[in-house]
Amino acid sequence: MNTVKLFSVFFAVFFFGCATVPKPTANEAMSADELRLCLAQTTDSLKDFSAEGSITIHTPTMDQSAGFDLAARGTDSIKMSVYGPFGITVGSALFTRHEFTAYNALNNTVYRGSPEKQMRMLPFVKEIPFELLTGTLRGIYFFLQSSPIDSLSVNAENSLSFTISNSDGSFDKLQYDGGVNRITRCTRRDAGGSILWHVGYRYKRNVDGGIVPEQVEVNVPLKESTLVLDYDSVVWGSPQSPLTILFPEDAEIVTIE
Repeated sequence: MNTVKLFSVFFAVFFFGCATVPKPTANEAMSADELRLCLAQTTDSLKDFSAEGSITIHTPTMDQSAGFDLAARGTDSIKMSVYGPFGITVGSALFTRHEFTAYNALNNTVYRGSPEKQMRMLPFVKEIPFELLTGTLRGIYFFLQSSPIDSLSVNAENSLSFTISNSDGSFDKLQYDGGVNRITRCTRRDAGGSILWHVGYRYKRNVDGGIVPEQVEVNVPLKESTLVLDYDSVVWGSPQSPLTILFPEDAEIVTIE
């Protein structure tokens, strides 16, 4: 696969810590409301950060990796740059809930349009909700506070599993680790019980004792496709540089309708 095609897949995937929060104990006494509060405390503190690492995509037709750096602000504004061999910038992308802009440095082309429209064009990621992909880049599952918790059971010390139902008839099975106060796995099944996707999160402690993402893996079984993000460094707090995409004046502009 040539590098232009590789970057096209990489920026398409865009649609698809040292935070101080109380460390809960996941036991029989924890209620659904208490769990929801613990998760809210975590996600509220992890909105702004910068990271570097590598991104890998496995599909029946591709098995490729590249370096990345990214900066995130709020809950839905992310800028990500992808690097090829020798640190050459292949391209950059900036997206929010309502807008997507990507610059492919290899063909000097800027792509603009709606994130949702871009996702629907891509078989690998069109089944994955925007919030899941936003969280994936941040290395955390953003649990929506409006989601009803249908069941809650104890797996082991500091470990819980619970289920939530979605309006379209699908349902999610999630695992929660109280030691890191994070959801560490989520599997979504359709109304018939077939797996649509599952995602796993792995964490580690940095030199300051803070909890940071180490790896996120998203798998779409029906597509035989997997996206893996490995984080080499993570810094919490607002990024120093503005979240903007720079490109030459002679770049071709393509609007995705």
